[in-house]
Amino acid sequence: MTAATSGDPVFSALSYPLGFVYIVIGGCQLYTENALPPVALVLERLASVPTLLHHWGIVLAGNFSGGAIGATALAFGGVFSPEAAAAMDHAEKGLGTPATTLFFKATFAGLIVTGVVWVVYAADDTISRLVAVYLAFLAIPLGDLNHVVISFTEMLYFAFVGDLSVFVGLVDFVIPVLLGDTFGGIVLVTVVNYF
Repeated sequence: MTAATSGDPVFSALSYPLGFVYIVIGGCQLYTENALPPVALVLERLASVPTLLHHWGIVLAGNFSGGAIGATALAFGGVFSPEAAAAMDHAEKGLGTPATTLFFKATFAGLIVTGVVWVVYAADDTISRLVAVYLAFLAIPLGDLNHVVISFTEMLYFAFVGDLSVFVGLVDFVIPVLLGDTFGGIVLVTVVNYF
């Protein structure tokens, strides 16, 4: 969309939420969705911290596997035309952002996604859920925020077509975003909601 709209910041972001709509409305699991219900169970002592970490590990591994398949298809499948250099620009921008900035940007993305869980539970019908998910996830690219699954996919894409070590990409980009998403979802939404 960035290439198709000549980089317009609003129009280029319009397709960003679509994958998340499929995941959330389709009933699949997204790592950042798993802050509110599982952490609330731990706070209520109905689940243990090791069980929570095990659950998160499984969901995150599944999300990263999907991201890796997507990055592979985009890098080697001829999906992008030569003028669609925006994919590399997105990855380079993320990798050039300081870790503390990534953490705080991801904190707000984590807040948004965990908040979506709240809203989706409260919505009465599919159209309401679809609109809530779409608008919430649209706020992430419009706010120039970072989401861990997208960041992982961007990093892998850059490693495949650019000059990036996966280790460096994980340490400098993905891990700060993962920590920020987790902090935002747990502290800013779940703990506040719980208490």
